[in-house]
Amino acid sequence: MSNIRKQAGDTIVEVLIASAIVGLILTGAFAIANASLRQIRMSQERSEAHRIAASQIELVKQLVDSGYSIPGGDGCARDGGASITYGSSGCKFGTDDRYTATVTNNGNRSYSVKVKWDNVAGREDQVIIDYRTKN
Repeated sequence: MSNIRKQAGDTIVEVLIASAIVGLILTGAFAIANASLRQIRMSQERSEAHRIAASQIELVKQLVDSGYSIPGGDGCARDGGASITYGSSGCKFGTDDRYTATVTNNGNRSYSVKVKWDNVAGREDQVIIDYRTKN
């Protein structure tokens, strides 16, 4: 009589199929997580741009309230401590100067603030806020 043992276990084909399935699941999870992180970063960038634009509007309000006549054309407002200056064709903001803010005097006490930057996807993005003074 032969001494044949019954062997139980997985064949190499079964192991390869299981590995392929796990690999596909992990790849899908990574792609979803990566897209989610990119959307979070883009949201953070837009929030920062809104903050910069709002600060420019506040500086414009202070300039107008103090009687300063903002010239036509493009410029930006810089808070120089005790005084606010207006000038240049755009100011750089952010830790790496990624954001460029430009204030435009549209006439009739109306101003526009445009903040532009290159987003995480490599495309140029922008936020525009319009403001009209009361007086």
